[in-house]
Amino acid sequence: MNFGQKNKVKVGNGLTAISSVVLVMLIFFMVMAVASKKEDKPIAIESTENFEPSLTVVITKDNEYYILPGETAKDKRSFDEIKTLIGDKMIESQNKQLKIEGAQTAKYETIYNVAALAQKNNWQYRLDFTKEANPQ
Repeated sequence: MNFGQKNKVKVGNGLTAISSVVLVMLIFFMVMAVASKKEDKPIAIESTENFEPSLTVVITKDNEYYILPGETAKDKRSFDEIKTLIGDKMIESQNKQLKIEGAQTAKYETIYNVAALAQKNNWQYRLDFTKEANPQ
């Protein structure tokens, strides 16, 4: 009784062709992945040595603003109130550089509002964070 020899399927020739195609495709995709990868070059950061801000916006932990020089922590304002003040003072300044100093516990939105204002008006700005926003 020889049951297994009647219906035997031979796959030897077809399997080598498939493995060759898979190997060629693997090599092709590996080469394409390396070739298409863009080099992420770091953006040139402007030197902060020449950064002399004409205005400093301080953001407190209570998400209120005041402007230095000229104001103290007692003169806290909302963003809408200082928006025009910053614009007027930056128009008068020659170097158009703004320092944004915020408390680490301040909301991101409050800091972003000032940074967005600076970007919109093409002012240079630098962000500094402190534990308490009471600069000296």
